[in-house]
Amino acid sequence: MVFDSVNPSAVKCMRQRDFLKEWIRLYTRQHALPSLAGFEPARINDEMPDLMFYDVEYIASEPRYRVTHEGRRLIDAYGITGIGRHLQDTISPALWIYLEPIYQKCISIGLPVYSAFHVTDAERRKVEYERLLLPFGDDGVVRHMIASIKSFSEEGRFTNTDLMRPVNHDPKYTLRAVIDTGLSPPSRHISIEADVVEL
Repeated sequence: MVFDSVNPSAVKCMRQRDFLKEWIRLYTRQHALPSLAGFEPARINDEMPDLMFYDVEYIASEPRYRVTHEGRRLIDAYGITGIGRHLQDTISPALWIYLEPIYQKCISIGLPVYSAFHVTDAERRKVEYERLLLPFGDDGVVRHMIASIKSFSEEGRFTNTDLMRPVNHDPKYTLRAVIDTGLSPPSRHISIEADVVEL
């Protein structure tokens, strides 16, 4: 899958841009993956309904994303909660085909990944999604990830319930990009095979 290379201005949503600025501030200060504990953007509590938090676990060299927080609006859209479970085991295989390369890219490069796509709601209205993935970790290994997921429709209103569970789900991507303009990969090589955990 091809990923574009973009600068932070590609992120449209101001709240996502605020999150990105805080991540970049921490990253450039130490030129390494920031720790999740040090990530304290303003008004983060207001954003919790649109956020996913993951612990990244490596099982037989495969990164798996254990859900530790799932925003209320996202639970409604996906029609299921994944708290305490791996993301791969929560959503449908048909949807994971579209998500896995984006999460994998964020893990492998250790930089923010931004994507935009659209689906249609129950009344066939076009709904735009923008997803910002932010990696966190230590010693060059991504240990945690935050996903900020924003949805909107040019028609103003849309049905959020089960929005990500339509029959024959096929999100139409308009952008898949690494936010790396002006940034370089962390000083220590990111490896998804480091510190493999057997569960």
